[in-house]
Amino acid sequence: MQPHRPVHTADRAPAVLRPRRQLHSRKGSRLAARYSPHQSPATGGPERADQWDHSAMHGSAAIRAYGAGRLFATVLRLGWRPPGAVVDGGRVKPALVLLHSLLLGPVTWAPVAARLRALDAAAVVPSLVHVAAVGEPPFWPGVAAAVSDSVSQLPDGQPIVLVAHSNAGLVVPAVVPAAGRPVVGCLFVDASLPSRSGPTPAASPERLAYLRSVATEGRLPQWTTWWEEEAVASLLPDPRTRSMVSAEQPRLPLSYYEQQFPVPAGWDDRPCGYLLFGPPYDRMAQESRTRGWSVAEVPGGHLHQLVDPDAVTARILTITARWGSAAD
Repeated sequence: MQPHRPVHTADRAPAVLRPRRQLHSRKGSRLAARYSPHQSPATGGPERADQWDHSAMHGSAAIRAYGAGRLFATVLRLGWRPPGAVVDGGRVKPALVLLHSLLLGPVTWAPVAARLRALDAAAVVPSLVHVAAVGEPPFWPGVAAAVSDSVSQLPDGQPIVLVAHSNAGLVVPAVVPAAGRPVVGCLFVDASLPSRSGPTPAASPERLAYLRSVATEGRLPQWTTWWEEEAVASLLPDPRTRSMVSAEQPRLPLSYYEQQFPVPAGWDDRPCGYLLFGPPYDRMAQESRTRGWSVAEVPGGHLHQLVDPDAVTARILTITARWGSAAD
């Protein structure tokens, strides 16, 4: 499998990664983290992904404790209001719904969700790890149902912004009409893009050929085992995070990549944007520009939301700050 393809970056790692059989002697440098996402200054850090909801603090004390940098200060100076705040004559600001890669799990968004909640922002992280555990394709209705179930906890009528990472970008058009509440924006974070019109294949023909070569009993190995250990480690801030990410990974059925995702007309009749971390998703960022979307960059690896959640959170907030306002 070649590291750079002309199409379909879904499920692909950044250019620093090479498949186990092609890595040779190339070494990926570890990305520096400001702090471990498991090391909350207030609590000493949760040990498990399901403890993240309990690690969030609130108000200015939380901002100081998390060591928010200049990007957070910029976001606040711009007059951003948390999604839970009531503005514009009683209208409720949107909640951010963070969609993880179908090859990984919700812990990949946990540090960002914690920081959003520290600012009293509404953040929801649906778990999609069991969507393809049983049954046959299409699996995308299960994704849409999981999102709808997760946002049902929000106040009635509260709008949402979909924030999709990696291959979750392909299911965004199907989720928009199924969410059960207004979707006022879609942000793609180092993610694959759906087709402009018509169904989007889950994998290109050459990608599918590779996946068939590594599948056993109809299922794929966990994503982090596709690559050399040192390359995977370069994407993560510390061994504990590596362990937590690995523990959540499903073994997707090969049939997941034999499906197509619908692209209903009008799904993008709302603000859309792209947040780039780095190659090979720079091609997706360029495509987003041609679609007239907002594009921003926080340089890093494909899992940079785990390495520098402060910067990623702040950039998400600045991109989506006006979405759902009367001006949109």
